[in-house]
Amino acid sequence: MYDKLKEHASSMFGGLPSELKHYFRQYQKEFQKYSGLSTKRELLLEVLKGQVIFFGDYHTLSQAQRTVIRIMRDSIRVLKRNKRKVILALEMLTPEHDAWVRKFLQGKLSEKDFLKRIGFEENWGFPWENYKALFEFAKEHKVEIRGINHPSSPNRASLKLRDQFAAKIISEITAEDPRAIIFILIGDLHLAEKHLPFELSQILKIKKQKRRTVIIHQNLEQLYWQLVDQGLENFVDVVRIKKNNFCVMNTPPWVKLKSHLNWTELIAETGSIPPLETAAQAFQEMDYSHEVQDLIQVIGNFLGMDLPRLDNFQIYGPLDLELLKREPSKEASKKTLVHALNFKYAKVFKSYFIPQKNIIFLNSLSLNHVAAQSSVYLHSELSGFMDVFENPKKDFYRFVWVEALGFLGAKIINPKRKCNGRIDLRKHLAVIKTDKPDENVQSARLALWHLEWEKRQGLLENSSIFFLPNSAKKNLLYYKVAKILGHLLGHALYQGIVDMHLSQDEVRALFYRSFSSSSEALKSYLIWVKRLDAFNYRESVKWERL
Repeated sequence: MYDKLKEHASSMFGGLPSELKHYFRQYQKEFQKYSGLSTKRELLLEVLKGQVIFFGDYHTLSQAQRTVIRIMRDSIRVLKRNKRKVILALEMLTPEHDAWVRKFLQGKLSEKDFLKRIGFEENWGFPWENYKALFEFAKEHKVEIRGINHPSSPNRASLKLRDQFAAKIISEITAEDPRAIIFILIGDLHLAEKHLPFELSQILKIKKQKRRTVIIHQNLEQLYWQLVDQGLENFVDVVRIKKNNFCVMNTPPWVKLKSHLNWTELIAETGSIPPLETAAQAFQEMDYSHEVQDLIQVIGNFLGMDLPRLDNFQIYGPLDLELLKREPSKEASKKTLVHALNFKYAKVFKSYFIPQKNIIFLNSLSLNHVAAQSSVYLHSELSGFMDVFENPKKDFYRFVWVEALGFLGAKIINPKRKCNGRIDLRKHLAVIKTDKPDENVQSARLALWHLEWEKRQGLLENSSIFFLPNSAKKNLLYYKVAKILGHLLGHALYQGIVDMHLSQDEVRALFYRSFSSSSEALKSYLIWVKRLDAFNYRESVKWERL
């Protein structure tokens, strides 16, 4: 997969401009090897002692922005207890945007007006949804956001000038309050030691100031392949490069590169359409059928399947929702209900498979979503599973299995894919304070109750695990619960294979089972989770990882 993507990228991008090529070579020289393995805990301890924390950003990869949120989320309580001001500095903004940022965080400016005021599409243009989460976090935790990019970026200012300008702004921010901690998200090439960190050190030296700096790179490819050579890529999230210099490893190189290719192809196909419309339009312009076929082959190879080239599917995108909504139903009741449910699920979820017509619905360019639905489609083809989630009482455990096999496929393609385990759900729900929980909170609570029952009571035959309504009114809520439990089961199945506690044969056989009855699906679920829980795969998947 990676080799094919690299070849595609080379043909698409051609040669780099001379300045960027020079910057890139300087950057690569520093990262020939890492000095040792590290952990999230060790990284957090260094961050808490720091004053200037640099994060390398890969603009099209949502994980790059989420890493900053995870580090801030896990350190902000200690920082505030120690009465240290927390500031988030972003390359996507210039200092001229600071006033608009304050108004936006205060709720005095709508999202649409904010993006227009800062010229987001013209000046930045990467997926807003990736960066929006940073602003939501800042608003929730009262974190100040500042811009550090050169006002002439991105087209007129050289990379060196941008480094010098950013260093000047960062030095001014830290001079305002030397005890403050500044989290800085900026393109990864800027973080070679001779680039932005050097420019900042020179300014601080002139001012006779010292600031403890931590540099956090993300997903350096050459370091990933070194971990692969040692068989450690699935178990290591952080490596130490040198003192106060780390690399977070939470995304394989092919997923990282695919995010950039998707975005580049999208822009090439659709031009300067506003971000949300662009994402929708992309599915109309780009052909994902070969990608689905390639993913199915990779999943099949992993599980030892000898598969023909499967191509009897259609790919729908956001603009096709209207086709689903308007499609007439010639037969009464049953078909009408199925059609309505398919439309509802496609509208709610970022990706969804409609087996009656072999439609893979995608509302996201994420490789994780494409891989999951490719795996669900594969299961449908091999087992004949053709149903929709109509009623929790009869469908719940059957769809736990569908979601499990989908998530297993996504894990095969992206071994770093995560989901919430028992501890993660408990910690997440502990910080939610609301008298009117939404459906996502309700589904998390129900999933946790299910997991806690399994742990507390043991898996007893003929026992009711928790109430499943015999009504379609709450089918969306219980489908979300099935997703949570299914993802955890899929994660455990993958880890079982990787750790050689399970054979390919027995997991492969699951793809040929239609789980035709609720009782069969429940019985299988209880047997499998009892077996897998001996290895604690479902305890915590996210909390201790980056």
